Amino acid sequence: MPARSLRSAGRGGPELIVFLGPSLPWREARRELARMRKSAPGAALRVSFEPPARQGDLWRALARRPRAIALIDGVFESSPSVWHHELLDALDAGVLLFGASSMGALRASELASHGMIGVGQIYARYRDGLDDDAAVALLHASAEHQFAPLTVALVNAEHAIAKARAAEVLSADQARRMSASAAALHYQERRWPEILEGARLSKVALARWSVFAAQGLPDLKADDARLCLRESARAALAQRSLPPRPASPRSPPGSALVRARRAAQLLHQRGSRPPDSVSLLHAQRTLLLAGLARLSGLSVSAEERAALAARLLGPLAPAQREALLVHAGAAEDELQRALETLALEEKALALAAQLLPDGPSPLESARLAQLLAALLRAGL
Repeated sequence: MPARSLRSAGRGGPELIVFLGPSLPWREARRELARMRKSAPGAALRVSFEPPARQGDLWRALARRPRAIALIDGVFESSPSVWHHELLDALDAGVLLFGASSMGALRASELASHGMIGVGQIYARYRDGLDDDAAVALLHASAEHQFAPLTVALVNAEHAIAKARAAEVLSADQARRMSASAAALHYQERRWPEILEGARLSKVALARWSVFAAQGLPDLKADDARLCLRESARAALAQRSLPPRPASPRSPPGSALVRARRAAQLLHQRGSRPPDSVSLLHAQRTLLLAGLARLSGLSVSAEERAALAARLLGPLAPAQREALLVHAGAAEDELQRALETLALEEKALALAAQLLPDGPSPLESARLAQLLAALLRAGL
């Protein structure tokens, strides 16, 4: 059975999109948000829970115009992982971006300087120097089994062992041997029976551990996921009373490969219509001229983008602009890049005679236009 988004009741798109899987069951996540609503009446929030993020998912999420995104879980080896460029595009689009617990903690530590908000102890460990990507990795079940963990992440094993040591369930030597056993196992094979077997604990120590474990082992990934849910939900609610966060495309833009990959993701999203041949040709010419303008050192300011938007789209109220973007399946950053491209095309045309050696003069352009019109009228 394919995974489905779980949206809260209410009209409109999601205000918060959460990529969540084995770190915390969706039913637990919904309970956490329900507790928030009880403690803060009127804090109902439109939330969409999505499976662990994979490459392209953040780009698709942007088209839904959320106020905030919480990246908690993501795929590692089974499919291509979520790209840094997707996360940077979300930040460019003015979306509040949170990361915690698993893939989210890893990406937040890498992109904190760009504005991604890291939450929780696992994020702090990566921020402070943990360099093992696999420390948060684990095997998990499919969507129909609620992404239940099948193995133990190293960060969770180390956390539980540290708690057992603090409770004097384990001696210092026993805790050290259990940690070494956990670290020696591949993440696809790391389970508590295998960890205990590798630690070679005495029968007395095993009995103490069994009593400790029977009470429920501490789960650091789940704790961090709950904290991230609360923080991202509060931030999304707070955004209701604030003007939209400004979108500001990065300069320079991403590599051609990244742009092409994102274009492919958006071009084939559900409900999109392929462009006709005439529109495709016009768009190709626009991109070619804009590229020539960039190579010539021309650039476009935020004021110029805003002026072009006003000229092309007219005076739009915020709600109308939002509806237009939703209809186009676009995010604000994509619109800003399109405006920049169109403005560069206009600059290239205005400076056509200077952009190339012996560039085309207005007279040459007029004559070519006249000739082409005559040929078209003649049916050639």
